[in-house]
Amino acid sequence: MLDIEGMNAFHGDFQALFGIDLHLEPGETLALIGANGAGKTSFLRALCGLTRAQAGRFALNGQAMLPLEAPARARAGIALCPEGRRMFSSLSVAENLMLGGRIGRQGPWNMDSVCSLFPILREFAQRPAALLSGGQQQMVAIGRALMANPALLLLDEVSLGLAPVVVDELHDALVRIRGEGMAIIFVEQDIARALRQADRFLCLLEGRAQLAGPARGADLAAIGRAYFGETA
Repeated sequence: MLDIEGMNAFHGDFQALFGIDLHLEPGETLALIGANGAGKTSFLRALCGLTRAQAGRFALNGQAMLPLEAPARARAGIALCPEGRRMFSSLSVAENLMLGGRIGRQGPWNMDSVCSLFPILREFAQRPAALLSGGQQQMVAIGRALMANPALLLLDEVSLGLAPVVVDELHDALVRIRGEGMAIIFVEQDIARALRQADRFLCLLEGRAQLAGPARGADLAAIGRAYFGETA
């Protein structure tokens, strides 16, 4: 479903990613792990067209993505839930959600299904998004991305700074989201939780793929060495 070969990405003259390869199947979940500055956010932004990228191949469902700007990639089926949530604070919860739906893609996610996933959003639908707690805002941000009915959902640090009980609720929601068949790439600092949630993992170090493999049965010691760039 997602084919990437030799992706490089750049912030101006600074190269942030070096030769990343990735192949993701429909319904598959990838945990993207690595220390701060490893290139995780740069990779997600390169996928959705917010960071300049080059690649030998970058296709979603057979469609070449590199020639497309960010809005066209969204219409093709890539949606990003960014770090920091990025609410439109002057808009209500419902208005924030409806912005995702403006992409116009058909699929299972609409206002009713998102509010079924996160019932508190129905209760607070007319409340300004700025008045919600951090966890509630994160639910809005995920719901807004889902409203675009993406083929590929990108989640950047969805649990950062949230209470453990809220993190548990969000990760439970990811299990339900996976059931709808979309592919997911998510960034998570808690490596053990990331491996429980994912089918596969990719560990980045200084913009390079340091280690990758199946999440089930993964060698935590090897991941720890890759995470910090240590040799065996």
